[in-house]
Amino acid sequence: MTKELYTKQYYLNSRNFQLDKDRAIKTANSILKYKPKRVLDVGCGLGTLTTYLRSLGIDAHGLDFADTLKKDFSLGDCFHIANAKNMPFENNSFDLVISTDFFEHLTENEIDVVLSEMKRVGKIVIAKIAYEAPLNLRQMKLHQTNKNESWWKNKLKGVIII
Repeated sequence: MTKELYTKQYYLNSRNFQLDKDRAIKTANSILKYKPKRVLDVGCGLGTLTTYLRSLGIDAHGLDFADTLKKDFSLGDCFHIANAKNMPFENNSFDLVISTDFFEHLTENEIDVVLSEMKRVGKIVIAKIAYEAPLNLRQMKLHQTNKNESWWKNKLKGVIII
């Protein structure tokens, strides 16, 4: 993942997608059936899912590597700036770890490392993937891995895919 691409402008350009509350509610409903008390959203971006889960009383945290999220978007203390390949949390710190529309931004080798970290810090791991789709030029720069559903299911063994 090329950190230089994830600037303030990137988040401004994608804010309608990232701030979509209906998307966050739908994802939260997939999470709530597991009754987690503590959740980590990896690649949280602007943090809509994390914020929504917290409004429901869940101890939710977001993790992203883009410094601009703290500096330019004033995300709170429940948001952590760190690389998903080396998360600053103890083993099994979270009941559930989720990533939505995040894995496709990684190279195939990075996916293995991040998945290992997610499994290390969480008891349940859930992922939402943007499956193989026609990409526009902007997305082609950002989506390092664009594969079909069966490829992702094989790659993310042990993960609940929603």
